[in-house]
Amino acid sequence: DLPNFGSGGTLNVGSTDITTDVLATRTVVSGASRATDTLYLGTSKKSSVTSTRWGLFKSVNGGANWNQLSNGLNNISIFRIAVDPNNSSRVLVASSSSGGILTSTDGGASFTRTSSGIMAVSALGFAQNPLNPNELVLSSSVGLRMSQTYHSTDGGTTWAIIGEVNGADGSLSWSFDPQTNGTLLVGMIGKGVYRSTTGAGGSFTRVVSTDTKVSKIVREPTSSNIVYALALEGTVSSDVRVYYSSDSGATFTIRPSLYAADLAPHPTISNEAIAVSVNDAFASSNGFATQNSLNLSTEATAQNGLSAVAFDSTNSQKVWVGGVSGGLFRTSNYNSNGTGTTWSSVNSPVTSAMISKILVRSENGKQAIYVSSFGGDIYWNLAGNLGLYKSTDDGATWTELSSSLSPCTSFWSFDPIYGTTNGLWGRMWGGGLQKLTW
Repeated sequence: DLPNFGSGGTLNVGSTDITTDVLATRTVVSGASRATDTLYLGTSKKSSVTSTRWGLFKSVNGGANWNQLSNGLNNISIFRIAVDPNNSSRVLVASSSSGGILTSTDGGASFTRTSSGIMAVSALGFAQNPLNPNELVLSSSVGLRMSQTYHSTDGGTTWAIIGEVNGADGSLSWSFDPQTNGTLLVGMIGKGVYRSTTGAGGSFTRVVSTDTKVSKIVREPTSSNIVYALALEGTVSSDVRVYYSSDSGATFTIRPSLYAADLAPHPTISNEAIAVSVNDAFASSNGFATQNSLNLSTEATAQNGLSAVAFDSTNSQKVWVGGVSGGLFRTSNYNSNGTGTTWSSVNSPVTSAMISKILVRSENGKQAIYVSSFGGDIYWNLAGNLGLYKSTDDGATWTELSSSLSPCTSFWSFDPIYGTTNGLWGRMWGGGLQKLTW
């Protein structure tokens, strides 16, 4: 009676009031006959249709008729349903990080949240205000364009939920303007880039209006007015490019010849940067109006793409690049035209996982290299090394810094803490926002 449907599949039942073409899950409680079976059907959110047509539904006659269950669910997507085998009135449903786990003791007539203390937020988008280090913004962006944005003014001790920039889309990346307090940018899961001059909870104006996924916003350290927005997915191929701004994100210009998974501005030279992509690493000295190959195409192919890049903050001719499959490469003779740039493979702490971020800086008179890895949003390779690693001997040996976070050691990325030289913010796939200090 539910054609074209499987648990975890796509619902397509035209005879019901439930919306079609959404991810769905179901649980069945057997009755005396199929006509008396109780069915629970949960679907993901679909913002283009009324909320009465997605969510949690129940049938007490084998699917012939359905009623929506909404008391206490607060318009959340339903990803899993479980019924107590010893008490069919007890029903549990699981949603995204903002919804959590909810329990009913009356067969779904009402639900209460029971996931307090479960730390399963995917801390995708994050920024700390360099002009006010106690101000933080965090986006728990998870699948299917669902997002919850949190704002803290006390360094993360307490958080308040603030309104979404675009109710039909989620936020993915954030960047405070280090010169003008209250001005910040946000990259969206599918709606480009927005800008506010009235703070994180203020009014946002769309400054990249193409429907594209902006995963990272990168500012120059020498001139914070120069901003790069990295678009990874779009409605047309020309949207999947780097966007460049020279006015702190008030306006952006597309760079039509460059796609970048990560980008590192030169530590001292304005408008010079390195970008890594699926097929090579590129350098530019004019804000990527043009770019030059850095001779990493062979390594990029072997790694299924390049995913992270960083300058050595103490030696700008030294550059580190990480790969989608965990490879790590280094050059000590970088120049922006690519001529003579040679690379060597470095002992990497990561295998069978993507290097998500590299940071190189000076600490207590020593060079410290940090590398984080991410194992995949849905499909995991159990052989992958997921976590945060540090080397103080130029990559010869590594120390894992994330073992205490087990079982969640997958990092979206990490960021230095403003106002101190001895700390990092760690953005976890499902372990929330972590603060590492030493």
